[in-house]
Order: sequence, then structure tokens, then C-alpha cells
Amino acid sequence: MRLRALAQALQAAGGSQLAASLRVEQQPAASAAWHLQCRGAAAAAAEPGSGVGEQPAAAEPAVAPAAPSAKPQPKAKQQASKPPPGKQQAAGKAKAAGKQPAGQQPAGKPAAANAAGKPAGEPYSKPQPKQAAPSLLSGLGVAALPEVPVNTYFEVPAGVLPEATADYYKDPVLKGENVNEPNFGCKAVQREWDWSGRRSLLARACMRDLLAAVQSKERPQLYLDGWAGSGKSVALYSAVAWARANGWLALYVPSAFSLVQNGTFSRGEDGLWDTPEAARWILTSLRDAHAEQLPALKTPAGQPLDALVEEGLAAGAAPGAVVGAALAAKDSLAAQQELPVLLAVDDYNALYSRTGYYESVHNFHRRQLAPEELRLARGFRLLEQPPPANGVAITAPTLGQTISASLRLPRPPRSRVAVPRLSLPELQAAGQYFSSEVMKGNAPTADEASLRRALFLTNGNAAELRAYMPGLLGLGDDLLGVSRGYKAEARRRDAHNLGAVP
Repeated sequence: MRLRALAQALQAAGGSQLAASLRVEQQPAASAAWHLQCRGAAAAAAEPGSGVGEQPAAAEPAVAPAAPSAKPQPKAKQQASKPPPGKQQAAGKAKAAGKQPAGQQPAGKPAAANAAGKPAGEPYSKPQPKQAAPSLLSGLGVAALPEVPVNTYFEVPAGVLPEATADYYKDPVLKGENVNEPNFGCKAVQREWDWSGRRSLLARACMRDLLAAVQSKERPQLYLDGWAGSGKSVALYSAVAWARANGWLALYVPSAFSLVQNGTFSRGEDGLWDTPEAARWILTSLRDAHAEQLPALKTPAGQPLDALVEEGLAAGAAPGAVVGAALAAKDSLAAQQELPVLLAVDDYNALYSRTGYYESVHNFHRRQLAPEELRLARGFRLLEQPPPANGVAITAPTLGQTISASLRLPRPPRSRVAVPRLSLPELQAAGQYFSSEVMKGNAPTADEASLRRALFLTNGNAAELRAYMPGLLGLGDDLLGVSRGYKAEARRRDAHNLGAVP
């Protein structure tokens, strides 16, 4: 036993040949006490002043223990009791000699990680909870939109604009028949609320400018101009909702595509074509929104306006009578002066593009009708008609669908109202709203570098930013910078369905 300890000490001091000659084969002991005695003897042999093992620590070659540590010990033997006092004294002497006591990690090697993922020896600290982003809800409704702080969110009560919802254009008879029915509501607002789960919209500086122009009535005809996805439809929707909430008479067409496609059509006596389904939607929305105000209003002929609406909605009314009632109601609102009036048409350039109606010329040819041949579509070209006597007419084009951006529309001077794309502060507000309200504080807010990257890649397009918001905050796959092909769109849908956006 002593001979073996002396051999280990000599080998640690550099006498490898002498140590090799003194090494003796021994059988491993069966008890853990034998290992403790061997380690204590080796530590005592390296005591300073004995002339053995006084080389610098850097020059010591790392020598693994011999055979005794190679075989696993039985469980009963591994659970050794408290080491004897000799072991503790040997450990203290080895520490004074510059060696690590048994059971401690040598210097310069990384310590093993504990259960908390931190190096051994460091105290475990409880992970700090995520700090939720402050809420950007202003607590104000759309009726107080001019007072809502910019880059905060306001609420829109249900029922203010029923014609902007998708269910408004579904036929109750076809419900449950799996029929692909049209959606002529405000799709931008529908997608925003489906995405967030709240009836909240971002108050922007361009909305405040638009409402200032509407309130002043100095420019009675307005044309919202901006890039695709800049927020023209949301700004127009907010203006109409504000007008109705403050007692204005508002006739709102969420999509002019409803006037040039879908439904039946028939030729009138004057050669123009009537589209009764679109006219019924206009009359129904006017009756639902202003049922209390219509009886007090008169047409230029002296007929109560509510009676005119009911005649157009009567069962069995001729197509020409339905379209005539819708146009007469619009002209009556524009001419009356008792209450302020707002006429609004979204997707306005659809009234100058193509229609979905075809006239059968013979068995082998159908002629596509032009918008000028549709009586209702011609009647809602608001920028070519006199403005309301006590109000404003607002139109907004669509640039994200099949209509060419090079199509030029007639519009009066000084009618343009710019709707810019989202800026960096507006994008930051949208990201903070997503973290605090959509994710209920379970997602961190994006840093400025991520926001600038998202703004650069999407060019301020609100629709794309809404789709990429989970990837922007590191939830699921990062879709920023990925082509918007079918694969990227499929990944976006998968991230939504997996719960990245509730």
C-alpha cells in the first residue's frame, strides 16, 4: 500500500520510469475506506518540505487514478459515510500545496450545471417573471375619436356599422348549404378584429386630419389616397363610425364591388341595367342605422324618407323600382339640411373598372357590361356629382385587388387626403398592443432593431405586419424576409392555428 502511494507521488514529481518500476499490480479493494486511505497517503506524500511534488501546478501532468476507480462499486459501497479525520487533514494539506481537494472541480474547467442551468457552486435564483407591456387602450370610444391620443387604441361599439360585417351579405335561406357567398363588408376591419379578438382600432394622425376636414366641411368632396395596405379603408370606416355616433346621417358602401358584380341584373326602358340586390343592401343599411331619424326627413317631392325606403324593400318590387328608391334616398340625404350628412364609398375605383355582368348577344358570344351601363353604379360616382348641401362625401380606392393602379379617376381639386403607410412609432404601438392585449402579456415587446427590420421588409403595409407579428416577437417561425409565396402563406396559417395568435 505504501509502495503504491510512493509510486504515484514519484510519477507526479516527474520520475515516471522509477514509478513504473515500483508499480505493483493489486486487486481493487471492496470497501470505500481503502480508496480514502490511498488518496490520503498520496496527499501526505506531496506535503511541502518533503521534496516530493514541489513542481509548479502548470507543469503537473494530469494523471488519472489507477484501476481502483475504473470499476463501479456496489450501491451499498458507493454510499460512503462521513470521511475519517485523516481524510479531512489530507485535504487541507493538498489545498495548501496548490492542489484541488477530492470532489472539487479543478480550476480552468467549467463546472457542471445544476438543475437550474447555472454552474455548480452559484446560488440558484428564481427566474424573474416577464414584464408585461403597458396597455395602449385609451378607454375612449369612436364617438370621441378626435380626443383619442395618437398611437393609442379606441373602441368601436357593436352595431354602429352593421353593413361592414361579412354576415350582413349572407342570405339566410342559403345558410348551412355550403354556398360561397360574397363578402362586401370592410375586410380590413374584419381581419384586424379577427386577428386581435377585440373591437379596437389604432388612432393615427391621418385619421385626426380626416376628421378635421369632415368637421370643417370646407372641402365637401374628399378622396383618400395612399399605397395598398396603408389603412385607407380603416380610416374611412372610422370616419363613418364617428359620424353615426355623433348624430350624423351616414350612407356607407363598404365595397363598390357590390354595385358592379353579383346578383341579378335586367335592362330598363332607357337602356340602362338595374341591379336590385345591391340596391336592397343600401336601403337595408340605411333603415337599420337611422330608423329613428328617417321619419322626420322628407324627399324633394315631400314623401317621408322611411316610406320611400319601405317601398323599395317591399316584396315583389320591380328591379327598376328598387334601384330608383336607393338612388332617390341618396339624393334626398344629399339635399337635406336639417342634419349633417356623410356619404362614403370604399373601393371607389371599382365603379370605373370592369363589371361581372355579361349580356348574351347570341349563342356563342356574351358582351361584358361597362360600369357606365349600370344605373346604380353611375348614381354612386360621388365625385362627379354635386356635394351634399350639409355634409361631406368621402371616397377611397382599392389598390390591392384586380384593378390597375394606372386607372385615373375624375376628382375635383383639393379633394386629396393622404393616408401614409405605417411609421415606426405606429408600428411600435401595434407591437406593444399585440404583446399586452392580444397575447395578454405573455409575449415580450419587440426591440427597435426588429421593428426597423419589419418596417423595411413590409414597407409599412399594415396587412403584412399583422400577418408577421408573431414572427416579429419570436413566437413560432420567423416569417420576416420570407417570400410571400404559397409556402410562406401556409406557414403563416400554421402559426396562427397553433395558437401563436389566439
